[in-house]
This record gives sequence, structure tokens and C-alpha cells, in this order.
Amino acid sequence: MYSKTVRNNACSGLDRWSFRKVGPNGLGDPYNCYPHSMAWFQDHLYVGTTRANLASRAKQIQSNTPEKMSKVWPVKIPEKALDSPLRAEIWRYNPAADEWRNLYTAPMVIGIDGFEVPISVGFRCMAVFQGPRDSSPALYAPTWASHQTPATIMLKTTDGVHFEAVSEPGLGITQNTPRSLRGIVSFKGYLFTSPVVGQKRLEPNIAGEAVVYCSADPDHGAWQFACETSFGDPNNVSVFHMAASDEYFYAGTLNIYEGFQIWKTDAEGGPPFKWKKVVSNGAYRGKLNQMGMTLVYFKGCIFVGSAIQNCSWDHDYKVGPAAPEVIRINPDDSWDLIMGEPRMTPEGLKVPLSGLGPGFSDPFAGYIWSMCVHEGWLYVGNAVWANFLRYSDRLDKLPKILRNIQHPENLEKLLQDFGGCDLWRTRDGVNWRPVTINGFGNCFNIGFRNMVSSPYGLFVGAANPFAPEVAVKRIAGWKYEENPVGGLEIWFGSHEHGNPPGRAENELVPGKIDDGQYVVLKENESDEDAFERHINTFYGNSNFRHFGMWKIGINDARVACENLMGEILAFIPDEDGRVLDVSCNMGASTRRLSKSFPPQAVTGITSDEELLAVCKRTAPEARFLCGKISRLNLDDAFFDSAVMIKGFYKLGARARLFSEIHRVLRPGGRFVGFDVLYDPPNANTGWRKLDRRKRHVENIDEYRHLLHEAGFDDIMFIDVTEACLNGFRMHMERYFALKHIGGDLNDDMLQKIKDFFKPDKPAVSGCFFVLCRKPETGS
Repeated sequence: MYSKTVRNNACSGLDRWSFRKVGPNGLGDPYNCYPHSMAWFQDHLYVGTTRANLASRAKQIQSNTPEKMSKVWPVKIPEKALDSPLRAEIWRYNPAADEWRNLYTAPMVIGIDGFEVPISVGFRCMAVFQGPRDSSPALYAPTWASHQTPATIMLKTTDGVHFEAVSEPGLGITQNTPRSLRGIVSFKGYLFTSPVVGQKRLEPNIAGEAVVYCSADPDHGAWQFACETSFGDPNNVSVFHMAASDEYFYAGTLNIYEGFQIWKTDAEGGPPFKWKKVVSNGAYRGKLNQMGMTLVYFKGCIFVGSAIQNCSWDHDYKVGPAAPEVIRINPDDSWDLIMGEPRMTPEGLKVPLSGLGPGFSDPFAGYIWSMCVHEGWLYVGNAVWANFLRYSDRLDKLPKILRNIQHPENLEKLLQDFGGCDLWRTRDGVNWRPVTINGFGNCFNIGFRNMVSSPYGLFVGAANPFAPEVAVKRIAGWKYEENPVGGLEIWFGSHEHGNPPGRAENELVPGKIDDGQYVVLKENESDEDAFERHINTFYGNSNFRHFGMWKIGINDARVACENLMGEILAFIPDEDGRVLDVSCNMGASTRRLSKSFPPQAVTGITSDEELLAVCKRTAPEARFLCGKISRLNLDDAFFDSAVMIKGFYKLGARARLFSEIHRVLRPGGRFVGFDVLYDPPNANTGWRKLDRRKRHVENIDEYRHLLHEAGFDDIMFIDVTEACLNGFRMHMERYFALKHIGGDLNDDMLQKIKDFFKPDKPAVSGCFFVLCRKPETGS
């Protein structure tokens, strides 16, 4: 629960640790991808969503220009267009109670081709306005119609809960009927709007002509032209954004060929009003500043953020890539370059007053997507396109300075550190400070689409269309997997958030877990309890106990282990059958299998009763058996696949183990394992004599022979020593060395932990995946 804060303009701004995520994963539904509109009304935050953006975009491209499809689409595409859950929603957040409520889901209607479609696929804008017949302010939210329902409808609520239609379709505009509205802004007793006709399915930003309408009574139509069509310039194809100062109303255009224009009016004398052009030719950057995407009033000036369509790279009109700029329009209509490229203009040399290059010096910045004034500070959020590089087949067309990122390791490192969007703030409009430069740690957050200032704090909405299933490149190839950090996110910034949640000021916190909880030292902790605590903390309390797979950007053992499981699963073609987890230990691998297979189809085998109890707590939905596979009553040919992950525990003799796995697999069933090799025996170790039951295998040839003798074919090995063994050693040694230096580990405990990670007398020399198949009957 949060309280209202009262601050003055002299307060310090919000930093990264002032923000908490209050709306994760699409507000519980990852199909909610964009917080396309946000508003503060009746002491609540309202969010209008757009859903399944990338899946919908893919269907449009497939239907119209299939040659433009990337080889790998970022998200899984539904087989049928109507399978995409596109019904837009309106949500309300109560910060006093820390609660979300879904108020509106777009109903289904019959489209022009005779089948059901949602009446709205998104809510691009919202505004609070009080008309002449309203007893109090109301919240207005126009729908975004699809090509099957090609006319926007104005929705309104006065009680903050129930929304009703208060306009005819298309606002009663019969010529170039708008499908959606780019924005709605209240000024001098009028509600102003800029329609987007967008009849072409792949041009959602282009109205064909730039126009501003206004109405003093939006409930009862009476929408009028507020300006001359396209301001007299046919190259102005949309009014992209609008803002009001104390005296003037401003509109920024989309001008594909010459760059944006900024126009202003005092809105006096009745519509259509007289307008004055104050900026032209994209502030003399030309078409690299295609549109005035975001406008805001701050410190007596209008700040304008620019953009190029398609997040800085307009392939259709061959513009870009080029990062956006910020300019400032002063009260006398002169303008300054705040952030961008130095250049000569008719007004003389313009240099960025902030010293920052385009995109706040980020070459992957695409839009200046949102601006908001809060407690005397201007906050600016951008959109970035870097994360799409994972799936792009156009890397060779990148500017020369960016082409060295094409190496997979370089690209992944870049995306993990800087793949997310940026949020910056300034108190004077010239000096800027970053709040986050990586999407609050989520590289899938591609842009801060909206911001709202409230008495409680600043709300920031991040667009994240990489959901619910995102394409992941595994060793086995590309595979769609559930994205646990997909879907839009709402972040809440407040000065009350000085300490991490659940932690009192000055509290001792020896270890942090991924889910935000903290491990607190127990009084009179025994050595055994301390040992378990350290191991559990290293693995993020996940109950994994293996090397993991440490690709670029992974610095956490739990994430590395989940990544290794992802690679294992990518080798299993059928996730609808029954799967056996041969060596589940404490159940973490079984839990991961249960997320991909029907839980009732997953069976884990562990070694003793104590571990069995742990397994049932770790993955309660799965089935577990206790004992050795050779002594369990498992039916022949019962499982479709079997998985074995060697961890820091002993496995039985491989020959007998492989024979039993072969027996319980159906013909054609897959066996996928992660295993290790050991240094050969010598006079000092003598481990062969100590392990007569042959738990260890010395080389790949011996391993292949054992599998062949058990009856398997299609046997393949993939060496992953560098990513698994070497990656684990580096991160494990660094983690516990820092614990030791910090005083949380004494010498004896450090040695005990090192011994735990080397339980066998021989030393591990390599790691590999093993893949094989039980032959089909008769083969």
C-alpha cells in the first residue's frame, strides 16, 4: 500500500532504486503488450492496453507482403489470425490498496466481412475532460478499430468503473472516417483530437492528411475542423502528437519527405483556428526527423521528441536508421537543439546544449516515446530496437559502425546490458541524468510508452511485446519458449522506495534471492545450517545442483541451470507425451519439465526418502518415485522421452542405467542427457579401484559404446565444456571468494563448499550433451 507524497520543485529526482514494478507480465496476461494509454482519474491510474502486437503484425505481413517476414519471427504466431487474443482492455490501479482491476474488455462484434472481431484492438489515448453537460470531469477513451470495424468510438466513464459509448462510429466524421485517434488533449474548453485513418493495414501511423478536430461537447458530436487540412502541405500525412502550454496549443506532424512541422494556435475566435508554423523541415534535420512524436510543456517551453517510423528504420520510405532528437521551442518561437546532431540551419549553427548525441548517445534508440513532468523534473522515455537484432536477417545492412555486433557473443552481451529502453530526467532542460539505460533490467522492455504524474509518485509504462512465447536460439535450433519477463510492465517511482522491499533500513542482508526476498541470518546457526544456506543462496533457492550453462549475460546459478534445462528441452521434439526425469535429485529439473509437459505426464526418480519429500515440495504437480530405476516397477515402452542431468551427486553404473532407460522408452523414444567426463585414473587417485561399479566414463568412445550396447542409435554428442564447466568454475569461485572476503565465510566453510562441488575423487574434465534414440520396432 502506498501513500500520497507532497514534494516541492526543489526535491531530488527519482533514481533507479526509486522505482518498483507494480504491474508485471501484462498485468497477469502477457498478451497485454503495450500500455498504449495511461491517465490519472479519481485517485486511480488507468491503463489502456494493446494486445499480441507482434503476432498481429506477423499475420498482417503474411497476408500482404510475405517477402518482408524475417526468417525467425520473435514470437510464436497463431495458426489462424483470429486465434490472436486482440480484445483491448482498460485496467485500473489503486495505489492506496496496491490492487489492479480489469474494468473493460472490448466486446466482439460482426465485422464488415461477416465474422467476429473485437470492437477495439487498442486504446491509443485517454484524457480527462469536463463538457458543458458534465457535472464533474470524466475520463474519455477512444477505441482503436480494426480494418473489419473501421470506425473509432468514443468511450467515457464518470464513475471510474463503467465505460459507455458516447459517440457515433468515427465521431460522426463521414469523410476519411478515423479508425483511431492519435491523441486527445483538453484546452480552453475544447477537446482536441488528431485522427488516424490508417485504412492501409501496414501503415497504422498515416492518416493520409494531417488534421485536428475539436469539440466543446464530445458527448453529442459537434466535432469541427480545428485547422486547415494538412496545414496546407500535402506532405503532412498525420498529426502525431499535441500539447498545450498556458497560452497556446501545439501540434506536431508526420512529414515523411521533409521532416516534421510544429504548428501552434491560441484557439481563440472559434474553429477552424488560426495557426502559425514555428518549426519546419524536422528542425532542419530533414526526413531523419520524420515526426514530432512527443510534445510536452516544461519550464515555459515546449519540448519535442522526434522519431522515424518503425523505431528509427523506415524500410518502406528508405529512411534511417537514425536515432531521435529533442528540441526546445521557446516562448518567442525560437528553438534550441537539446539533444541530437550539430548542424547549420537558417538560424545559424545549432549544437546540442546537453552535449548528448541523438538518442541520448544510444545508436539503438528509435523513438522519443514519452515525456512527463513530475515534481519539477522532466522525464523522457525512449524506445529501442536493439532487441530485434536477435531475429533480424538484415544485420549486413546496419551502419558500418554497428556491424561488429553481428558476432553472437557480442550481440548477446550488448542486449543483456543495454537491450532495454532508457529513461532520463532533467530539472533545467539542459543537464540530464539517466534513471535506467536497460529497461529496468529487462532487455525485452523495448520502450517507455507512457508516463503519468500522480500525488503518489510517477507511473511509467513499458511496452514489451515479446510474449507469451519468444523465439530462443538453442544448440538444437530456434524454439519458442515461455518468456517469464514478457508482457507490458508498469513501474512506480516514489521517494518512499529508498530501500528494497522487505528490508528495513540498516538491516543486515547476507544474500539476495531472485524473487526479491532476502535471506536473513538465524541466531545460533549451526555449521550444517550455514552450509545449506550458502549453497541454497548460490542457487537462488531453486534446488538445482548442477553446472548450469553460462551464456553471455548470465551471472546467476539459478538462471544458468534454467538455461541448461532450456537447451535439453529444445532437443525433445514432442512435448505432449510422457517424460521420465532419470536423476531429478531435489526435483528442480522435474519442476522445469512440468512447465513444458502436462504435469501429470512427468515422472521424476530420486534416490532416497528424504530427497523424495523435497521433490514433492519443489514440484507438487509431478509424480515422483524413490529408488534406483532398475528396481522400480516401470512398464516397458511407457515413456516417450527420458532426460538425465548429471549434478553434484552420484549416478549408478552407466551400462545398467542405459539399459533400463532403453527398456522404459517406447520405440522411437528420445533420450537426452547432460553428463561429464573425468580425468583418467593415475597412481595418486586410484579411483578406478575405489569405484568398481563403473560410475565414471573416461571418454566419448566408451560412452558411445555403452549406449550402443544398450540398444540406442542416432547417437550424438555436443561438447559444452566451455559454457558449462568453465563458466561454472569461474562464477562459483568468484561468488564464494567475495563471500569469504566479506566475512560471511570462514576458511573452514569455504573449504567445505569447495569439497561439495568436487564430490568425486577424479576431477571433471569435460561436459557434453548426449542425444540418442530407441529404434523403431523392426528397425
